[in-house]
Amino acid sequence: RMRLERRPVFFGDAGRPELLERVGGARARAFVVTLNNPLAAERMVAAALKLNPKAMIFARAADPAHAVRLLDCGAVSVIPETVEGGLQLTARLLEGLDLPDEAVIERVAAMRAAELGRLAKDAANDTNKDAHKKAGGEAPARAPDDLTERKGEGGSLS
Repeated sequence: RMRLERRPVFFGDAGRPELLERVGGARARAFVVTLNNPLAAERMVAAALKLNPKAMIFARAADPAHAVRLLDCGAVSVIPETVEGGLQLTARLLEGLDLPDEAVIERVAAMRAAELGRLAKDAANDTNKDAHKKAGGEAPARAPDDLTERKGEGGSLS
């Protein structure tokens, strides 16, 4: 349909720099990564940032571990689909049980914050342990409280 309207249409591997160049990735302010293949998603994040280091990358992750890898690749915001899917199901359940909309929103928001906080803390612990193993030391007693502190930038689980 887009071709019939004489609009450019591109098909290909978005992890390949030449495709990103062809579609104007060097001028993009942001990229959205929703690939099903975790490795392909990580390749796309890396390729996009190599071409355009100032671009913001927003990504969907397969699971919490994949979310951490995408953040490590340079994504600024990541949504783990397993977490979000579970929260959406919880919201539908609470609605089905006739809880007021405000109560559903508040409970799901609290659950989301708790889960993402736990994921961030786990990711920070894993990263600190890996860094200290490489340096030949012991893991620190305290891990950063969130991924923003761990990354030293604006990376976050959303």
